[in-house]
Amino acid sequence: MGDHTIQNWDGEGNGPVRLLEILKYSLNTGMAKLGITTGKEIMDKYLRAYGFGKATGIELPGEAEGQLRSLDDMSQLDLATISFGQSVNVTPLQMVQAFSAIANGGKMMKPHIIKSINNPDGSEEEITQDMSAGQPIPEDVAKTILDILEKEVSEGGGNKAAVDGYHFAGKTGTAEKLDPEHGGYLKGRYIASFIGMGPVEDPRFVTLIVIDDPSGTYYGSQIAAPVFKDIMSQLVRYFQLSPSVTREKDLKGQSDTRPAKPIVEKAPDGSVIIPDFTGWTTGEVRDWLHDAGLQFAPDGTGYAVSQDIPAGGEAEAGEAVTVYFKR
Repeated sequence: MGDHTIQNWDGEGNGPVRLLEILKYSLNTGMAKLGITTGKEIMDKYLRAYGFGKATGIELPGEAEGQLRSLDDMSQLDLATISFGQSVNVTPLQMVQAFSAIANGGKMMKPHIIKSINNPDGSEEEITQDMSAGQPIPEDVAKTILDILEKEVSEGGGNKAAVDGYHFAGKTGTAEKLDPEHGGYLKGRYIASFIGMGPVEDPRFVTLIVIDDPSGTYYGSQIAAPVFKDIMSQLVRYFQLSPSVTREKDLKGQSDTRPAKPIVEKAPDGSVIIPDFTGWTTGEVRDWLHDAGLQFAPDGTGYAVSQDIPAGGEAEAGEAVTVYFKR
């Protein structure tokens, strides 16, 4: 766009993709196209309907309001980058409040840290009796988004957030840190995050994990999603929640017995030994190749059926590996 290039997290193109795949695989290019097509008036309307740009009103002093660009100040480039999370300033509480609408059938819930106040005269003042913060989207739209985000966890880049026996939905995040002194973004400085909700059949929790300025790996899918999994695994046990309905393949007696993913092995010359990716999801292949220091070149969606480098073959550091997927 003008002098600026918008690219995906891996710097690669993906060809024609569906909306589901744009979200599932965190495609900046796809989100930018959607944002420009939507237009700044509608974009601004929904950002504000979701509560961004104003404090949530939680019982804490000094809550920030975040910052949204005005319509007059929003360029086409801003519109494109806002679509995948840049050019805006939002708080973690605002993110949780916004995602509560997706978890709650479109009805957004105001966050509280105080349930009630017991007065000296023995009376009780209920604080959380009015928790509604509006309804930015209809119930059917919320259900559709929830289903898409469930696939982000079960099949996409958020697979490390998956909780055994339960269906959770969520989205990974990898944000560049702002440079407060010179403007723009700090080179090599990131915020990794994962926000999720569930169990999807009857959501009880919305949880945001934020890791500020991590060392080493900085992708939210790699370091924030596993923290979400650990917390949710403890919560479902603590609240004694029944496991989710068995997946379709289990109903057919085809339970998932795939072995654990192999560790990264290297040949004596330092090249990476490629495993058999057959049956892996796109997110699983992407994560393995990222850990191995290789580039991921996916073709198709669904589960891996073949690959350009055969199992047992070798790839040099930074080399692209093409894996073919089918549903």
